[in-house]
Amino acid sequence: IKRAGISIPFPIRTVYKTEVPYVSQSSELEKIDQVVKKSKLFNSVGSENYRFIIENSRFEHFGTGEIIIEQGAVSKDIYIIVIGEVKVVRVEEGIAHEISKLSDGMIFGEMALIEGSARHASIIASRDVLLVKVNSHCYEAILKKMPQLADEIKLIASARREELLQSRNE
Repeated sequence: IKRAGISIPFPIRTVYKTEVPYVSQSSELEKIDQVVKKSKLFNSVGSENYRFIIENSRFEHFGTGEIIIEQGAVSKDIYIIVIGEVKVVRVEEGIAHEISKLSDGMIFGEMALIEGSARHASIIASRDVLLVKVNSHCYEAILKKMPQLADEIKLIASARREELLQSRNE
């Protein structure tokens, strides 16, 4: 092949190496612990249930413009905003309507948890955001032990439902 002047192309690959600092699970649990303690929703769960929530949660990072939850998706996870801001956007008849903005310490995802339905709106990062994702199975286990927590979630969900209704009427 070489004598005939034919060269065989070789794939070229560029590898970029970056060092990511190791974060131990215990230090991540401590950070989640601090965030969850500040959340109004989890103030009354008790130390045993509280620890269970912490161990079954994780951090998630999203960049500006990334979709965190898509309208119509089925999921029952709840999110707590650690740092950053998200916007709640509902699409109706092909037109996107911004319903509200949520920031540090606020939660979202409660409506799907209570109603067991698909997501009513999309959640999009307005700027870089760090969230704590509370697993739905974890939350359901806590609700069995503490049914009064469901009342607090229902209050938050009803306020969000009102926002949705107002946005539809505008």
